[in-house]
Amino acid sequence: MALARVAAVALLLLLLLPLAAFPHLAEASPMPPPPEGFYEVFYSPVEGRERILWPTWSYPAVVEPGGELRVNLSFEAREASGFIVEVSSGVRVELEYLGLDVEWSPPALGVKGPVTIVFKVPGEAPDGLYNLYLDVEGRSLWMPRAVLVSSRGPERLVIFHMTDVHVGASNKGIMNDAKIARYVVAINTLAESLGVNLVVATGDIADIGTQAWAYRSFYYAMNQVLVPTLTVPGNHDWAQVPREEYFLNRFFGKYVVPGRSWVWVWGDFAVVGLDSGSRGFFDENVMAFLEEALEALSDKKVVLAFHHPIFSRSGEYKGGPERLSGYLYSSWREHMDVAARVLNLVEEHKNVVAVLSGHVHRDADAIYERSDGSKVYFITTTTLQHGYPRGYYWGAKIVVVERDGNVKVLSLDREYRLDKGSINFEPLNIYTTASLDGSSQSWVYSTEGFKAFNLSEATLTFILRPDADPSLYYNTTVGTAPTIVGEVDLVFYKLYIAKADLRGEGTITLASRPDNEPPSIKVAVVTPSTPRVGSVVTVVVNVGDEGWGVIDVRAWLAGKDGKVEATVAMGPKRGEYIVRAEVSEGASKIVIEAVDAAGNKAVEELELAVRSIETTTTTTPPAQTTPTTATETYETGYEAKETITDTGPKTTATNEKKQVETITTTPILEEGKATITDTATAETPMVAGGDLIILAAAIAAAIIIVAAALRAKSP
Repeated sequence: MALARVAAVALLLLLLLPLAAFPHLAEASPMPPPPEGFYEVFYSPVEGRERILWPTWSYPAVVEPGGELRVNLSFEAREASGFIVEVSSGVRVELEYLGLDVEWSPPALGVKGPVTIVFKVPGEAPDGLYNLYLDVEGRSLWMPRAVLVSSRGPERLVIFHMTDVHVGASNKGIMNDAKIARYVVAINTLAESLGVNLVVATGDIADIGTQAWAYRSFYYAMNQVLVPTLTVPGNHDWAQVPREEYFLNRFFGKYVVPGRSWVWVWGDFAVVGLDSGSRGFFDENVMAFLEEALEALSDKKVVLAFHHPIFSRSGEYKGGPERLSGYLYSSWREHMDVAARVLNLVEEHKNVVAVLSGHVHRDADAIYERSDGSKVYFITTTTLQHGYPRGYYWGAKIVVVERDGNVKVLSLDREYRLDKGSINFEPLNIYTTASLDGSSQSWVYSTEGFKAFNLSEATLTFILRPDADPSLYYNTTVGTAPTIVGEVDLVFYKLYIAKADLRGEGTITLASRPDNEPPSIKVAVVTPSTPRVGSVVTVVVNVGDEGWGVIDVRAWLAGKDGKVEATVAMGPKRGEYIVRAEVSEGASKIVIEAVDAAGNKAVEELELAVRSIETTTTTTPPAQTTPTTATETYETGYEAKETITDTGPKTTATNEKKQVETITTTPILEEGKATITDTATAETPMVAGGDLIILAAAIAAAIIIVAAALRAKSP
């Protein structure tokens, strides 16, 4: 009996050991809430229990001047007042309250609140994208970019198609959260130079569906975009979500769109967003939603958007579902009854002109020819910023849909190919950093080699708190200083719009006060505490800045042999960095350096108690994967001494050996019957070799104790 109790305690200690020994792993998710104040207000539209359910920032209402605007609320109400403010001009339009409607439902398969408030938009309201503000019986509610006032609709849709964002994961040592900034700049720049007027994101927004903080990061980034946004979920947005109620009310539905599928109409065009779920096909509810939607949209040019592609590879196809079964992506091929219904709908409804998808992290466009000779573009775009097969890159597509139904993909700097149609955004290294109180924001860029479009007049946006006065203007770029072209009061925040020359590299800051203080560096974890020569030491540090924000973190091993660069990767929490270095003979300390946007520098020196050489082993940092439910394997390696600079605060990654990592997703990525194995790197906090030894020893000890207890109880 005593041994049994000891065994139970041992098992408990075994379960708790990773939390005690490796706190950087224990707290990987979720992130802590933002500091009170400006950012608390900025996130309030999606964080509050009492909020606007529809329209949302990622599924806006389209209203004609003089038309009705319906706003669905999460709570009961009897009356309200409201107004809208155009995001790029600051034009304020008062709404006329018409009454309540308890029967109406948003055009989406998802959440419906108990009451809908009906307003009239004045006939003189200018066309534009607006923030929505309500006073509902003393409650102040708002939703950014939620109303699109449009008198006649666009001449054509120019869609920025992005997919597989994977916020919450990291790749090449940098959290994906930081990389979205490059696309904010690209979209806003192309909106003016190319006429981009819509963003469609086709899923895998979060790397794991329960990462609420990942959706918050996506919300913050995309609400600096000056054109409407539409978003559908992917299989990663379902990962680890226990049931549909949680998906709709706690995670994707709460932060992005409160529905699995939706219909969005703008003039002569319609986009139908559909949820292909965690298994890669439409369930009966989504299938019925699609059938009903297409019947109602016979007079529109229709674009379908969902995560899992119909076709497994690029090419031109014609014929019925049975003939095409061998060319379909595995999840559809394994559910041919559903795939056949989808293809038959596309055959029947000649107004369906394009289908946007992602999931496979590569280009795989297909042209499907109907029996009458008309064509449908099935467009599958590479990942926005995560792992990809060999030969591909981070990117997005520009898809143009004309009123006559013609579709084309713009490659911008080269000839379009079905298998290589995405714009390569990897050379566009741009990220943003901000003060903790919302009084400053900085853009840091390095764009050498980016040729897709002109960056001499790129568009930058700065989100600052409403009382900020950026009378101090700072520009460290060599060349012409940026020009402020818009200062927009958006009630709960100010939006500054600037034109800037982003060729080359530099930093551009808007700030309310000077920054004369260096960043702070705090060491959180060192493991192992007394490393041997040849082992890998891992240091977790927290870096923060009360001024203009951190722009660079680097580290090196110092000793009698001079300075040897260490690997620095962003951690899963804001301001967390993971330093790894292989300990060489004569090494005495690790030096960590952080630089902020004002050029202030902080240095932390960590003395090492290096044990003498017994046996010399070289330990390659092991790979860390994000747990979901199945595995897609891409291989990428980067060779020794490569320095990687990307769109988050700069990190230096020096790798002595090629590394290969498994990226976990659901379901297994296939072409035909073979699992694709290509190359990608995705670094997250890793457990050093010494840690693994400790963990293995603890497991072995627990097993011995349990075995002893069982033997003691045996007859």
